[in-house]
Amino acid sequence: MKAQKKSNYQHSYINYILQSLHIQMEDFIDAIVNEKCYEIQIYRWIIMLQDKGKTKEQALQIIFRARIILLLGRL
Repeated sequence: MKAQKKSNYQHSYINYILQSLHIQMEDFIDAIVNEKCYEIQIYRWIIMLQDKGKTKEQALQIIFRARIILLLGRL
């Protein structure tokens, strides 16, 4: 039962962040399967922040900042 509860929480965590970033879950999963770098990086950040015990709101703020840094670095 604990594994199911963790899985549900992780799904909720990911879904909250993706909705806030205006990314559809289905599109996100397809992009990961097709090895799209941006989506893979977002996924890594989400999992890392969840593993560190960050709340969904904290993780979202960190990801917003990280995206800006990442995108500015590419200009």
